[in-house]
Amino acid sequence: MIKRFTDYAANERTYLAWVRTAIAILLLGFAIEKLDIFFDEFAHTVPADEKALRPSFEGQVTGLAIIGVGILIIIGATIRFRHLQKLIASEKEEQDMPAKSNLILDILVFVIAGFAAYYLFVKVAGLT
Repeated sequence: MIKRFTDYAANERTYLAWVRTAIAILLLGFAIEKLDIFFDEFAHTVPADEKALRPSFEGQVTGLAIIGVGILIIIGATIRFRHLQKLIASEKEEQDMPAKSNLILDILVFVIAGFAAYYLFVKVAGLT
């Protein structure tokens, strides 16, 4: 049996949970960026004489920003996973790093919520 296997397994489960979250966030960003033209069409904000449907600037910026934050989450989760893997192997007692990395990853998720809220506010309020 691998020494401290439960610690390794817990670290890997946490890492995979962050990766799944980041993939969902990437898909959200992609959907906002690519499907923005359908939101405009359904809301009848695209003029009838305009033949080419184009996504709005807000949709593109919000979608790309959310995709960027999703990538940052994957990078942060990978750094956290590797660092904790080394800590488990060295059997050192260190409590500070996981709390800081969790806080950073949580802040990135809140940034995504902010981008999504901005996008929805612009679409609902009709500021485009």
